[in-house]
Amino acid sequence: MGNIQSFSTTSRSGGGLSLKELERLQRRVERLGRGRTELARSDLQSIPELSQNPFMESIFRMYDGDGDGLLELRDVQRLMERLSALVKDQEAQCKFAFDIFDRNGDGCIDKGELVRVLRVTHGGRRMSEEDVDRVAMATLAEHGSEVEMGGVLTFEDFTRLMLSNSTMIMTSAGGGCGQHM
Repeated sequence: MGNIQSFSTTSRSGGGLSLKELERLQRRVERLGRGRTELARSDLQSIPELSQNPFMESIFRMYDGDGDGLLELRDVQRLMERLSALVKDQEAQCKFAFDIFDRNGDGCIDKGELVRVLRVTHGGRRMSEEDVDRVAMATLAEHGSEVEMGGVLTFEDFTRLMLSNSTMIMTSAGGGCGQHM
């Protein structure tokens, strides 16, 4: 796993990392992982900027390819390539945020997933459970699909919501898919 030459390198326009960037990434992972080419959650939580990110756990889970609780170098590479693609691509920002919200990966954000995100993002403001539930239900009723099934947000619904509400905070998406670049 430690051989950097074994990693795929796609062209820069394709969102891939160059060989030089991959070598630098490997050195950083080894330094952060204390000589290992894999990172535990605790390794990432030692970075102040990441330890304060309310979506760090979800992002970690999304990129832990084999579910062993460690991000291997290849997992970190995939994450870095995805993050670098977010810089100028509004749709990619929305998709990244959507994937974080859609914990079960079924392609829809249901009430439970929306409630979880509201709790995480509004934790400092201490919304009551009743308020969180009311906001989730109102969001699904106004912006969701399949209302007869309790309402869900599809990716298209989610994108329309984010683009129509530029004050929505999407720290997980590298600046927000609701902010025009």
